[in-house]
Amino acid sequence: MATRKRKADNYLYDALLYSQRGVAKNSPEFILFHAPAGEIAAWADVERLSKENRTAAQRALRPMKVAKVKRFLAASPKNTIPTSVIVALDQEGVEFTPSGRSQGTAGKLRVVLDGEKKPGLIIDGQHRVFGANEFDPDLPLNVIAIVGADGAERAFQFIVINNTPTKVSKDHVRALNLNYNPKRLNSRLVESAGVTLGMDNEVYEDLQVIDRSAPFEGMIKMPTNPKGSIPLNAIEAALDQVKERSAYLLIEEYEVDVFLQIWKTVSEVYASAWEKGSRLLHKVSLYALTNFICENLEHRVKLSDDLDLLDPDVLSDTVRAILQHVDIHFWTTPWKGTELDTSTGRRIVVEALKLTEANSRRGQPWHHEVRILDPSHIPRVNAKSQQSAKSAGAKKPRKSAASPATAARRSLDKGVKARVEPRKTLKAAAKKSVKKAAKNVPRRKGVR
Repeated sequence: MATRKRKADNYLYDALLYSQRGVAKNSPEFILFHAPAGEIAAWADVERLSKENRTAAQRALRPMKVAKVKRFLAASPKNTIPTSVIVALDQEGVEFTPSGRSQGTAGKLRVVLDGEKKPGLIIDGQHRVFGANEFDPDLPLNVIAIVGADGAERAFQFIVINNTPTKVSKDHVRALNLNYNPKRLNSRLVESAGVTLGMDNEVYEDLQVIDRSAPFEGMIKMPTNPKGSIPLNAIEAALDQVKERSAYLLIEEYEVDVFLQIWKTVSEVYASAWEKGSRLLHKVSLYALTNFICENLEHRVKLSDDLDLLDPDVLSDTVRAILQHVDIHFWTTPWKGTELDTSTGRRIVVEALKLTEANSRRGQPWHHEVRILDPSHIPRVNAKSQQSAKSAGAKKPRKSAASPATAARRSLDKGVKARVEPRKTLKAAAKKSVKKAAKNVPRRKGVR
């Protein structure tokens, strides 16, 4: 078993040094060893592509992918990462002391961290390193170090490594002469890695992942879950809204993760409406709200070069900002239409959401001219909302509820309000004096 010890800014590892191409000219040397994820993160840097750094080899760190690695390791003690992290080591920052002579030379590798500049640079595996580091900094990872590689060699290795893998075909999986239980293996893959065995339809496999993940866990009606309340095609239609925009949202390959994060945020914002049978979970609502959110996200991505929707926190904050303009009563107020699960019906609901958002931004009542709503139930919902707020310890509401016109005036600036209030007061006083004078006029008999 390899041993290591740390002295100040020195890291010592048992290692194997060899040249894959022998005495070939300019062939880089490799050093094979393993090191704790926390130590790799300490002495290896990552140069990422950005507007400021156009020559870096690595792509931007994706927090969503880091979280997936962490979740994979936490899912089961059986889950391991056998693939190696590829790093480049500067010759002046490392010392290798051989213990013997052979094609593969065993010895001790010392990595020296001197000053701010790190001697190592991660070429491939940054998400594995940071995901494992978040799970357990002492978790060892396999490392292959390229010694003394220049920038061109580092970029070459990154491109070769990241552009050659292809997805394993179903026929290949079926052809494997292995003794395993497909259902059991598929279940472990779904729970641990958010992927499937690849034996079924791709859409169905995505739905299996969603059915095992928050916030839809156990809610989708499937052959394996007949008690679920959400139809399969409802989730499929909503997921398609994310997939169709993946290139514009810069989330390719992470569509299912983004879909789940969006709806996890929805379930938190509308927690009181997140229950079996809720209109929020109807097929047309799942489609319309996903469409509405994705359109907003696409618009925001176009306006900002720094909006990273693969960062779960950034995505959640952005979705919350969108949903603040859609009152929860939009989902709890009865709708006039009953047959909305059609292409026309879906467009009607999407337009209703857009109008609700516009009303919120203009300071108007959220339900203003939203014709999909049953108007006879809107006041009842508002009264119920006031009652629930009162029972939750909110301030006691005024005796008479403010009219929509008054509510709109209150949202204006103080200067406008100052000009409106005197006219309102004078008008009220005039009405009062007319009524008083009318009472003092004697009535003739027979006249009412």
